[in-house]
Amino acid sequence: MSQPNFHDPMGQGGFNMPAQQAPAPVGEKQHYNVYTFLLVIAFVAMVIACVVLHQELMLFGETNWWNTGGIRPSIPAPVSALPSSTPIAFLG
Repeated sequence: MSQPNFHDPMGQGGFNMPAQQAPAPVGEKQHYNVYTFLLVIAFVAMVIACVVLHQELMLFGETNWWNTGGIRPSIPAPVSALPSSTPIAFLG
């Protein structure tokens, strides 16, 4: 199949044609845009959040937050251990 032939008498690109942008010259640096500044603002906000979180954790004292060797999760009692007068609701 061949490509459709779009005739553009005015030479302005037509409706279905993408806009052509000239590439930046080799030696010229591209300019910053709004997304660059949003990225910088997000990075600064993340750094500030990390510093504030660290300060908040230091209010509770120096401790090893990842050492959970002596902690066991609480396991609920099995249903058979409950007294018989305890009502049990069934969802379904």
